[in-house]
Amino acid sequence: MLTIAVDAMGGDNAPKAEVEGAIRAASELDLRVILVGQEDVVRQELAKHARAHSLPIEIRHAAEAITTSALILSFEKIRSRPVWTLVAAI
Repeated sequence: MLTIAVDAMGGDNAPKAEVEGAIRAASELDLRVILVGQEDVVRQELAKHARAHSLPIEIRHAAEAITTSALILSFEKIRSRPVWTLVAAI
């Protein structure tokens, strides 16, 4: 089974669409999905979907999401911030 990591805090209305996409991918494409983001927020959104508990979806906590302004940082600076969602997924 292939595993993918998803920045669950990466969208405008995160994590709603990211969780819905993870559920769809895990159920239709036989994928294991790791949702990376603020655990309590992601868990609350997952709880809205009855079938989510039976799917290969897990949550990896990351306290912060990378903002657009942070994308101008060097790769080394980004890697030094393991609390960011995208870095935690790597």
